[in-house]
Formats: sequence, C-alpha cells, structure tokens
Amino acid sequence: MASQLLARLVPYVPPRFAPTRCAPSHYIPLAMRPTPLEPWPIAACFPPAEAATLRDCEIFIKRDDMTGSTLSGNKVRKLEHLLAEAVQKGCTAVVTGGAAHSNHARATAIAARQVGLTPHLVLSAPITAPGRDSPQLSSIPSVTSQSHAPLQARVGLDNTLLSQLTAESIEYAPPTLPLRDALWARKVALEQQGVAVQLVPLGGSTARGMWGYFDCFAEIADQARSSHITDIVVACGTGGTATALALANRLAGSPFRVHAAVVYGTAALFTHHVTRMAQALGLTETAVPLLHWVEAAGPGYGLPAPSAMVLARHVARATGVMLDPAYTAKAAAALPRVARPGARLLFLHTGGVFGLGREHFLFDSEQK
Repeated sequence: MASQLLARLVPYVPPRFAPTRCAPSHYIPLAMRPTPLEPWPIAACFPPAEAATLRDCEIFIKRDDMTGSTLSGNKVRKLEHLLAEAVQKGCTAVVTGGAAHSNHARATAIAARQVGLTPHLVLSAPITAPGRDSPQLSSIPSVTSQSHAPLQARVGLDNTLLSQLTAESIEYAPPTLPLRDALWARKVALEQQGVAVQLVPLGGSTARGMWGYFDCFAEIADQARSSHITDIVVACGTGGTATALALANRLAGSPFRVHAAVVYGTAALFTHHVTRMAQALGLTETAVPLLHWVEAAGPGYGLPAPSAMVLARHVARATGVMLDPAYTAKAAAALPRVARPGARLLFLHTGGVFGLGREHFLFDSEQK
C-alpha cells in the first residue's frame, strides 16, 4: 500500500513568481488543466439596472468547473497538494468535513479513493430553506464500513449521494459541537484504532492547499494576456481560493484587482486568515490591500438567494454554464457591484454543479 501511494507523487515545479523556499516538493496530479478562459457574454442576463452597469465592461470566465467530472471545481487543485502531503506523512486515511452538502467533502472523498487513501467525513446538520422542515439527524443515513445504510431518496445527483458512495464513514456533528472540534475528535478516534490519518481542514484552506491556486493564477496570467483582464471575481467560502489568488497577484506583481464575493459569514472573518497565509509565505501583507471584499451571502450560507437563482437560470439558457446556489450564483450576481467603465472582468467558476441536485433549490414556475 505504501509503495503504491508513494508512486502517485510527482515532483512539483512552482510558478516562477512563487517563493521556492517554502514550495512543496511533490504533488499528485488530479485536475484536468489548463481549464479554459473564454468570453462570457452574460450582461443581458441581469435585470435592466444591473445590466446597465455592465454595458461598458467585458466579462470572461475561467472554467475551473471543468477540472474534472465528479472532481469538478476549485477543491481539486488544492487536493493535489493536500493529499500529497498526507501520502508523504505516511498516512493511509484522511478525515475532513463541511456543510451537509459540502463540495469540499465530496471532492476529498472522491480524490482520496482515486489516490488510494481511505476518506472519512464529518458533516454539519443539513441546512434547509425557509418554510421547509429540517430533517432529523437520526433520519439521515450514515454510511460506515460496518453498516451500509440505504441511500437517502433524493431528487437527483448531488454532493451527498457522491459522498455516500465514496466515503468509508460519514458522521454528522451534533449542532452544539463546533465542526472543527468534531473533525479533531474523529481524527483522534481513528488514530486510537491504529489508523494513520491526515486531517484536511475545512475547504482545504491551508498554506499547502494555496499552491493549487498559485498554479491556477499562473494559468490565468498566461491566458489573460490577449484578453487584457483587469479584475478577477471569485466566490469566497472558507477563503483559501481568494487568498491564494490575491497573494499570487501580489507576488507576481500583476495589476489585477481581486474581488472576493463572500458567501459565508462576513469579510471581517477572513482578514486574519489572509494575513496568516501571507505570513506562512514569509510576507508581511495584510488583507486590506490584497482583496476587495463583496458581501454576497444573501439569506445565509447554503441558502439560495432568489435573485441569484433567477440569474443562474438566465445564464444557463444564454451560455450553457451552470451556477450553483451556494457559491457561484451569488458570486456572479455580485459582478455589477465591482464593475466600472472599461473593466474586463474575469469570473473564476469554482464549480458546485452538484449543489443543483438538492430538492429545495429546484426552480419553480415563477422563476423564468
């Protein structure tokens, strides 16, 4: 097993702008890349007043929703480095978690299986839309190596189903226990069983995981030469992707403005994270000059904003690009708020299409 895992490691060559003194030595290739960067004519998909603010702008899209199929999205780039770290430490299993319908948890479980690691997940209680009853935790199947409960009936393919198909175990954290504490408790329990396990933090937002989006920034810088991009807009959940792009932008001396559309919590929650990640690279930067924060949470994390979902429908019909309710639909809806005359906006699509499989995100007949 150990030799098979080590065989997956490939020497890592960091981008030219990155500090080599703290670069990882190896990674595990998982993503299909480079992902396309192409024009995205969606101004007409917005309501008239917002469309007017985009009239003098050009919009492009970086298709990181095309990093894979079931591995689609931004998490794959981070996992190339995070799972390599686990293998280098001699681990045979990983534990991670997130919201009940977590993209990160799904991607980690699938990627771990592809690499040869055993994934264990700890998820928070499901979030439901207003007007719907929250399911009882006891009614949600927990798949373990000893007891394979039947899969929960659902509308379609979603993160929960994919996680259940691939994870060795899924536990739901009690509402009174912080998810980070539940993750640590699960790690300790596995270690007590003799399992060599690596804890992958929420969202993969660590100094090691940042290197995945240093790689992405290098792609953008190369692809954007002919497009003359001025601004990059990305959804911000745990902060790792936005932070890495902003730090790469500064390290490369690039002129881009990086905007983080905050879909979880508030911008104030992420300022310490940005500073800490910068310090890990030996930088003294703070969050203020690196990132422009845009509040985009709407009714709350994981809950669809009606206006954003109407936009998602129009965008799907106009361009064939799918936006998810928790992240990309809200981030795309923020584009008019960062627009200015002559701007050339690049929207980084971070994936999340499996979020559309959740029942309460289905479009009703009024959303047309």
